[in-house]
Amino acid sequence: MKPNWFMVFLSLGMSALAGYGLYSMNVDNDNVWLITIMGGITIYSALVGVSGFRFERDGHSVNIRLMSSLFLVAFIVDNLVFSIVGLYVAPYIILTGLLLFVYAGVAYKMINTKV
Repeated sequence: MKPNWFMVFLSLGMSALAGYGLYSMNVDNDNVWLITIMGGITIYSALVGVSGFRFERDGHSVNIRLMSSLFLVAFIVDNLVFSIVGLYVAPYIILTGLLLFVYAGVAYKMINTKV
């Protein structure tokens, strides 16, 4: 597993822009920084999984990128729904945290398989 540093930093910039977009959607909300930071972190973690690493085995690369793409869509939908409907802190933290931990756990298991 080798990092592609250009794509890692590009993902950081893209997630910062996505976080700013979430900030601008929730500027009148009291918890605007919560969705800005959590949105940036979740989108960054999925974007790095999509394009930030190269794996020795092609099967790992395809599986990780596909799973990261699916979770990227899930994170974007999650953040947009809570931005449009209204940010309720406890459900947002629980749902986003569960999605992030499931993503990290599945990615860890996929990387460490010996197939």
